[in-house]
Amino acid sequence: IVYAVARFTSPLFAAGDHIFKLFAMVLAFEGAAYAFTPTAINIEGDASAVLYTAFRVLGGLGFAILKSNTAVLLVRVFGPANIARISGIFLGTELVIGLGPALAFSWHLDSIRASVSERESYNV
Repeated sequence: IVYAVARFTSPLFAAGDHIFKLFAMVLAFEGAAYAFTPTAINIEGDASAVLYTAFRVLGGLGFAILKSNTAVLLVRVFGPANIARISGIFLGTELVIGLGPALAFSWHLDSIRASVSERESYNV
């Protein structure tokens, strides 16, 4: 529910030059959340799960906001006439970039099938 609210309301705040402020703010918060995630994992007790979950939710909200405002940013930076071309470049780039995590996950699954412990399967 929070994802949907962030995704559909954030373009209302991104009008005009506010899009650059919005992207900078979201990227700063997401960067901090990802930087502190290892610390949250290493904390003993229930606080670890709470912090880790909070950081993951923050990352998801940031993703929703950035994803819903990419078109606004493209229009602001490249102009309305170039949106189709730039969107095609973005799509191709995301396809290539997405291959890395897809391969890593398939290697992880192969390691689990080969009876490697689940904890060590990420060391492939």
